[in-house]
Amino acid sequence: MDEALRIASEGQPEENDDFNALSWINRNYLFNLLNEKPELLEDATLSSLKTSLDDGPIASFKTIDDSIIATEDSLGQFAGDTLYQDGIDSLKAIIFDNLDTQNSAIIPERNSEENLQAVNTIYLSTIARGDLALTVQQRSDLEYLASLCSYHDGNAVYTAQNILNLVDGEIIDYSHNCDGVTMRKGKNIEAVINDNYSITPNPATNFIEVKYFVNTSNTFIIRDIANRIVKQHILNDKQNSITINVSDIPSGVYFSEINSNYSTVFKQKLIIIK
Repeated sequence: MDEALRIASEGQPEENDDFNALSWINRNYLFNLLNEKPELLEDATLSSLKTSLDDGPIASFKTIDDSIIATEDSLGQFAGDTLYQDGIDSLKAIIFDNLDTQNSAIIPERNSEENLQAVNTIYLSTIARGDLALTVQQRSDLEYLASLCSYHDGNAVYTAQNILNLVDGEIIDYSHNCDGVTMRKGKNIEAVINDNYSITPNPATNFIEVKYFVNTSNTFIIRDIANRIVKQHILNDKQNSITINVSDIPSGVYFSEINSNYSTVFKQKLIIIK
């Protein structure tokens, strides 16, 4: 954490893309950590950093993200109920219009935050309301964001990719977006999609079985369309499969992935049906 704190606290010239990217990643990490473990705020340096982060765009984007999750969780239980659908749609419109206004009011400090603001605007006006139709400009903006490298340009890149995958009904391989970009620990950001992994059944209702054939431990992750992690498990290299309970995940389209040594080695759309 000391290294993350140093990088998050130091300032560097704007043209230093690598440092600014790492600084943004570590600021997000520390913001979430300090919210989860308030006892760390007894340290004066961490307390000062938390105050600074609370007043900045990271906290504002987190508030919007939390509000989206809360709205989708609370209203998701009525999905498919035609009796309440009109009222739910009207309520969603009010909530997401308000969140869009909050999102537009944020003043980004980095390119990654400008990207996040842009993808939030599109998400709140389309996918969040159950609308998969994109305007020409929205698709153009998403295709541009999806073509970027997530290391330098933030999580908005993943969200843009996921929205396009959902709208187009297919998984596009964006694994080479970061070819040539080296992380601080010297690992290239790249993915090798292979046949050593499988997820069944798909669509799923209560359980999925993840089969894998590897010599090292991997991490299995399920993300929602906004790239939020909804389920995460370690795949033990002493086993060849794991059964995962997904009964607590609302119906919808998700994206599963398996990561190993800073790389995504498998990615697949996962549909949950109740």
